[in-house]
Amino acid sequence: MALTYEEGNALSQDMTFRGRIKMAAIAYAQSLSIQANLSGAQTRWIQQTMQQPDAMATTLHPNVVLDPNVQASGSAVTDTELQASVQAVANRMM
Repeated sequence: MALTYEEGNALSQDMTFRGRIKMAAIAYAQSLSIQANLSGAQTRWIQQTMQQPDAMATTLHPNVVLDPNVQASGSAVTDTELQASVQAVANRMM
């Protein structure tokens, strides 16, 4: 069952959840950084994430809450599912 708007809003303001997003973003930035042939957008995203992880988590947070993995589980989303959600949102940003 999807989160209601009220539940989604509460989750989009949850600082513990934002911390999980931050860690997933850093993990993705590290993973991307070892790949060859990165686009300019990917390189900028990696740099921004590594230099200002809290700001990137703030940017990602609302859209991650809207991702189907998170909508299905809310804050109980597994780390694996959250990682996939963060990567999907980040890829749309790049």
